[in-house]
Order: sequence, then structure tokens, then C-alpha cells
Amino acid sequence: MGKYIKETDIHEGVPEHLYNKADFRIGKSTGLLKGSLKFSGTEKKNLDFQAGDADDFINFIRVLTIGDFSIYPPVLSYLTVLYSFSLKLIEKSAYVPDIISLKEKSYIVRWLPALSGTDIRPVYSKLCGALLSKRILVESGG
Repeated sequence: MGKYIKETDIHEGVPEHLYNKADFRIGKSTGLLKGSLKFSGTEKKNLDFQAGDADDFINFIRVLTIGDFSIYPPVLSYLTVLYSFSLKLIEKSAYVPDIISLKEKSYIVRWLPALSGTDIRPVYSKLCGALLSKRILVESGG
């Protein structure tokens, strides 16, 4: 299936920290994602990750409960739905490759949802709408 998605089963649980802030950046030159989930309660704690080293991030996201989003900050609710949607795309083989040239003889492959399925486009549109609503912010940076 992939480096980080080893199975499509959902393992629900309550994490030790409910991170309440997130910072995601996409490198201008690399096109790769890196970011941090931040917990600013009595004990400050961050979960940092980047493309190629996201095991802790994926392991955290994969146990979040899908049922009751009211217990999560908005960023975790969004990431939980996004992760579940990604698993469904994998399960249905509903994705297509997008090959991006970074430099001469340097490429990355980005997997995009196949929007031709009638049940995929509405969910994808809602996820994009939530992303653009400024509840979730992704900045392009170095």
C-alpha cells in the first residue's frame, strides 16, 4: 500500500495529548510536506514530522476516534476525516499519480483522488472547502 499506510483498518482510541494547533508547510523547491502538531496545555508538547519521516504523525492520526468530533480541536477533527478519506481512496484504488518535476532529473509522485467516482467528488469538495475556510491553514514556505 505504501510506506506509511500499512493497512486500511481503523484503530480507534484516545491519544495522550489532543494537539490544539498545527503548522503545515510545503517546501517551494521540494514540494514536500513538513509540519508540527502542537499541544499548549500544562505540558507543552510538539509532534514534528516531514515527508520521509512521518511514522509518529501517522500513528497518532490513525487512532483518533471518528465518532465524536466535539472532543477534538478543529485541526484534529479535520485530519481524522482526511485520514479516513485517504484510507477509503486506497481501499477503492481511487487515486491517480501526478508526477512533478522538481529539478533536472528529479521528480516526486503525488497521489490525487480520482474524482470521476460519484461518491468521491462531494467528500473531496467538502474537505477542500474546510481547508479554504481558514480553519486549517497550509502555507507554502522554504
